[in-house]
Amino acid sequence: MLIDDPAVAWTAGDEVHLWLVPFEPGGEAKGAERFLTARERVRLDGFRNVGARSQFLAARAGRRLILAGYTNASPQALQFRRGDAGKPFASRPEALRPLSFNLSHTTKLVALVVAWKRRVGIDVELASREVDAMSFARRFLSQREVAALEREARSARRAAFYRIWTLKEAYLKALGVGLSVPLDSFSVSLAPGGRLGVEDDGVPDADQLWRLFCYEYPSNHVVSLCIEAARGEVTPVVRVRRASLQELERRADATGATGSPALETGSTR
Repeated sequence: MLIDDPAVAWTAGDEVHLWLVPFEPGGEAKGAERFLTARERVRLDGFRNVGARSQFLAARAGRRLILAGYTNASPQALQFRRGDAGKPFASRPEALRPLSFNLSHTTKLVALVVAWKRRVGIDVELASREVDAMSFARRFLSQREVAALEREARSARRAAFYRIWTLKEAYLKALGVGLSVPLDSFSVSLAPGGRLGVEDDGVPDADQLWRLFCYEYPSNHVVSLCIEAARGEVTPVVRVRRASLQELERRADATGATGSPALETGSTR
C-alpha cells in the first residue's frame, strides 16, 4: 500500500519509507557539498559534465542527509561498505545496521527506499526517453514478459516496458545479486487480483517472499520497489515522502547534524 505522506519524519518500525528528492542539474544541489566526505568530494571534482556531477552530488548527499535522520549522527559520519555482491550497507554508526536501504537516481530525481530489518530494492527511470521497447524486450526480457508487451497497444508499450524493466531491476537489487542473474531467467507480472508478482524458478516461493510496487512520479518518472514481506504480511505499508535537498539541509542544520567529515573505510555506490 503506497501512501503519500507530506510530513518529513524519521521513525523506525514496520513501515517502509520511499524518499523522493528532486533536483535541478547545476542548481540547488551545489550547497550540499559540505555533507560529503573528503573522498566523495574528490570523486565529485572528477566530473566534468554538469549533469553527471549534479546527479552524483544529489544522490550521495541525499542518501547521507536522509539516513542520518534515523540516528543522532552527522551525515558525514555515516560509513558504508559493500556486501559480497556489491550492494552497499551502512557500517557506521551501529544504530543504522538493522536498517536496509537502496538508492536509485536519474538526471533530476533521487529515490531512496528505507526499511527496518527487511530487504528492499528500488529502481527509477525517466520513462519519456525514447526506446525500442520490443527490440529491448526480445533481447533482455523473459518470453512471458515479451508476450505481455505484445498484447499492449503500440502507444502503450514504452510505458509498459519501463514498468517491467524497473520492477526487474528493483527485484534483483533487493536480492542483492545485481545483474549476475540473467534478466530473462525470471518474470514480473500482474498477479490475480491486480497485485504485481514475480515468478522465479531460482527462488522458491518468490511470489510469497516479495512484494512489488510501481509508483509514477511527475515528469514521466517511474519508480519501482521490491520489498521483503514479513511473515503473514499481505501488503507492506509504504509511506512516500517528498523532500528537496534544501529541506533536508535545513533539517540537518537545525539539529546540528553537520559534524566534521569522517574517514571512509569502504567504497560506496
